Amino acid sequence: MTTFQFTFWGCIFGFLLFVAALVVLMMYQVNVWKSAVKAFFRMAFGLTVVGLLVQSALQLNHWAYSLLVALVMVVGVSVFAAHKARIRERRYLLPIAIGLVVSVVPMGLAFAFITLGAPQPLDAHVLVPVWGLLLGAMVETDGAALAAYYDGLRHHGQLYRYLLANGANHHEAVKNLFRRALHRSVSPWVRRMGMTAAGSIPLTMWVLQLVGLGVAQAIIFCLLVASLLFLTSIVSIVATLLVARRFSFDAYGQIRVEKQS
Repeated sequence: MTTFQFTFWGCIFGFLLFVAALVVLMMYQVNVWKSAVKAFFRMAFGLTVVGLLVQSALQLNHWAYSLLVALVMVVGVSVFAAHKARIRERRYLLPIAIGLVVSVVPMGLAFAFITLGAPQPLDAHVLVPVWGLLLGAMVETDGAALAAYYDGLRHHGQLYRYLLANGANHHEAVKNLFRRALHRSVSPWVRRMGMTAAGSIPLTMWVLQLVGLGVAQAIIFCLLVASLLFLTSIVSIVATLLVARRFSFDAYGQIRVEKQS
């Protein structure tokens, strides 16, 4: 099995590739290079925090601490998803957090125990990577779902009231908003699924082969992970929207939407 050794000068060369891209942008006076630098350092900070959490979980190797690490990551993902959805009020973090917990935790456990056939599914070396993979994939979908849902409440409130006035009950009137939000958040994920063969999947297969899996096993594993991510994202979105509905309407069924930027 091939192994790699990161040297100091090798890392310097790798980082110079990023600098070279910035130089090209500056040569053509493309101002986006400043945003690229900020994004790079934000990514480095996020990777450092997650890396420290994962390392501590792997060292302790206790299911309770692994769950605690997962909950910490849930909070971070919830804040980021709320930011993506342009939601300011903190109480709206709860729908995202609940949607993530009820989808990521049980689905990750089921995948580790049934699909992967892990002899010890509560082992941190199994749980933490699976939960981290799921949480990372849920950020954009949950944020898009909430953004579509609250935009629908703001811009289609008249439609909601029209349906109520014409005999529809609350559930039937809100169902249209749910359908729009679910479609808006899932559609980009479906489009990306068809493009992953030319994107991140080759890198994933490369890593899997480095750890000892054959080509056929790597292909099957990638398809299984895609199935897991697809179902988990839908469960998370539906759970998030169901909880968010409690914050969107008052006791009389009137729309109550927070201020957004």
